[in-house]
Amino acid sequence: MHQRDLDSLLPDGVSPVFNRWLNAYAVRLRLKAPRQTRLADFSVPGLGEIPTITLNTDLAPFQFMVTLTHEIAHLYTWYRHGSRVRPHGPEWRKEFRERLLELAAVKTLPTALRGALRKHARKPTSATHHDPHLLNTLRLLDGDDSLCLTDIPIGGQFLFRGRLFRKVKDARTRSRCVDQSSGIEYHISKVAPVERVPIARTEKPS
Repeated sequence: MHQRDLDSLLPDGVSPVFNRWLNAYAVRLRLKAPRQTRLADFSVPGLGEIPTITLNTDLAPFQFMVTLTHEIAHLYTWYRHGSRVRPHGPEWRKEFRERLLELAAVKTLPTALRGALRKHARKPTSATHHDPHLLNTLRLLDGDDSLCLTDIPIGGQFLFRGRLFRKVKDARTRSRCVDQSSGIEYHISKVAPVERVPIARTEKPS
């Protein structure tokens, strides 16, 4: 990814921070078409290669910023500890915490976001949707009024890819959901975009 492309995807004022982070270690950044199962990922390199960070192209600027920070924490963890540690273990949490606090010190960022970043840094989680305060702050700043699975309550129905589902149980990053037409259970990412069910779809004949 060209540096100008990266700058255009980030909120104003944070590019110098990311340039410094990314210049510390060799890494390849790639944009991917939107994926239902993940927003981004970090790939450990093969022999003679360098690590790769991929990010979805549909991420809004503030979400892109936090998501890239998450993956850069994986990059630093890998370079410093290799594959000997857990993906979201204490080593990764330390790297993520330090970078969140650095971002929180950037005065061009909105005050509400800086506060949410500091709060999240106290106990970093493996996914943004585990922290409703941070998630809602990012959505508000990005003007994102879309619905995702994490917004659906347990027992609630929703439409996903044109099919009617009921949410049964939440896990760490996915929710167990039942296809209402087939009765088959699926584990769907909590950040997957869903649609509300029209009233007529939930009504039962008297």
